[in-house]
Amino acid sequence: MTIGTLWTLVAFPGCDPDGVPAGLEPRPAEPTRIEHVAEPLRIVSLSPMASFMLAELGATDRIIGVDAASRDVPGLEGRPAIQADLGHATTSIRRLRANLVLVPADRAGLGRSLDAAGIETRLIDVHDFEDGFVLMHDLATRIGLGPETKARIRALSRPLAEISSESLGWTRPRVAAVAAIDPIVLVGGHAFESALIEIAGGENVTHGRVEPKIASGLEALRSPGLSLFVHVTAAPIAAAERAAFERTLSDIAPVAFVTFDRDRFFGPEAISAARALRDRIRERSSPLLAPAR
Repeated sequence: MTIGTLWTLVAFPGCDPDGVPAGLEPRPAEPTRIEHVAEPLRIVSLSPMASFMLAELGATDRIIGVDAASRDVPGLEGRPAIQADLGHATTSIRRLRANLVLVPADRAGLGRSLDAAGIETRLIDVHDFEDGFVLMHDLATRIGLGPETKARIRALSRPLAEISSESLGWTRPRVAAVAAIDPIVLVGGHAFESALIEIAGGENVTHGRVEPKIASGLEALRSPGLSLFVHVTAAPIAAAERAAFERTLSDIAPVAFVTFDRDRFFGPEAISAARALRDRIRERSSPLLAPAR
């Protein structure tokens, strides 16, 4: 997500007459089988991100079945768990009479099977904040909460925009997001890690590259001007793993460790992660020279 996109998300200049931030209008969707069905939605969520999102929207009562991980979402305790096996999952979902199934990208095969059975599916393939807020708006609209969710999205994204604004007038250090060190894997540019780097005032070295990059060795990481590595995990990593990253990478650049759960990208944890990374990047930034008069 670029800084410009983030600012439009919080409804600074760039709103339509109804107050919907530019970039958040529902994207054109393919026709669905139940678009005009009057019965209430009976949702099966097989994506923890979608489950947390619906809980944030106060719509857990619409969810009638979940994947195993989503049973930990507040309000979804005790919901029937859908098995991972494609055949069992399809049978269970049909038995529950679900009319909308939220399917993560790594279970696209199940989505195709359900679609063939006449059950609407929505693929949850979210890579950054922009994707996520568009999904939130779309789901809110489907369950009849679209208008009130506009203001909620603005409130959730505003703190990120404020952090982003702090880097205006400063240099943008080059940062590499590292997913693993054995082998060394850099995170692709279309990812939450890249969005966090840009919000925090850095420039991701894999910007514009969609897929992760496997580095051939340490020398391949010595790109000109590289100032910082960042390793993002959903929970704090153990001291031994942290030390291994530092031993491997610190001869090239320092390593920042950031805790961020992408399944809860809209929560306060995202603000804390962006702030922590902004503090590290600020140390390696300098004011841009004022234009000569």
